[in-house]
Amino acid sequence: MMESLCDRYRLPVKEATMQTPTTDQTALQVFVLGFICVGLAIGFGVTGMFSTFEPGWVRALVFGSAGFCIVFTLALRWLRARGPGIVRIVTVLLMGAVLTVGLTIQPFPLGTLTGFVFLGIAVGVASYERFGAASVLTAIAILFGVLVIVLRSSVSVPATGVFVAVAVVSLIAVFGFRRVAQSSTAAAIADSSRDPLTGTENRRGMLQRVRELSAVAERSGQRVGCLILDLDRFKLINDIHGHEAGDRVLVATAKRASEVARRSDLFIRLGGEEFAFFTVVSQAGELSAIAERLREAIEQLDVTPRVTASLGGAMQRDGVPLDLDDLLRDADRQLYLAKDAGRNAVRIATTD
Repeated sequence: MMESLCDRYRLPVKEATMQTPTTDQTALQVFVLGFICVGLAIGFGVTGMFSTFEPGWVRALVFGSAGFCIVFTLALRWLRARGPGIVRIVTVLLMGAVLTVGLTIQPFPLGTLTGFVFLGIAVGVASYERFGAASVLTAIAILFGVLVIVLRSSVSVPATGVFVAVAVVSLIAVFGFRRVAQSSTAAAIADSSRDPLTGTENRRGMLQRVRELSAVAERSGQRVGCLILDLDRFKLINDIHGHEAGDRVLVATAKRASEVARRSDLFIRLGGEEFAFFTVVSQAGELSAIAERLREAIEQLDVTPRVTASLGGAMQRDGVPLDLDDLLRDADRQLYLAKDAGRNAVRIATTD
């Protein structure tokens, strides 16, 4: 028995095809927050042991904050999973503890230096939080830092000016780097979902687009239709005319199919000389008409050597959610029937 298309190309239709940006962002948040909290725990601990405070009860707060940072770091991944709100509240509370230290530690110059701790917190928060939350939290950190410097420094105006200038330059650099990184990531994701030869979507980009088509079909009371297109005797083209000729045929096929398709349709290269076409239709007759247009368009391609295509099609089963595995298998079975019928033919499944 001929192997199925799903086995042949190992289509990962049930699994995520790549790590999502959300997962990457969460990992970055956990790492940066953990780094900040470990640094604060060490700072609180050392400060509590060797510094003087006025009033004296602040020392207990400092040691308590050090212990809290350690516990928070150990539970960070679990807390982050509960939602970003909890983490943001704790971040503000820790900034409040640093503010208390900065305003009560003796002598005054140590309080001034404590103000610059807020600069590190602001840069750390700006590196992972969403822009809105990052703007609020960094503004709080900068405000607390300025407050400590103004109240504890003997040269408050120049010290504040230096602090604000360094903070502005650092935050502009962080937000700028994030923007460049996000643009690069988006471009990499887009490139990874495109076939480099034909420029069509590939299997990596198929899942999300098919989900979008399924949502459109559900809203309009229609169904997703799938066509599997295979170029006839393509191996002979490569063997006789060379792979460059074969590549030209593939590119011409993809271009013509994209011209036949509607803007909402999805045409992808599965691999080799096989393509898949997804659309939204009401009945098998519509899918058959689309398949015939594709077959005729490819037959009429002005390429050397001439090429034809066989197509098999199937529709989403009526009344049930879309199962992409089943849809591809049904279309693939029809493709084999089209091949058995002599090639350059169309076969569409008519049963639900």
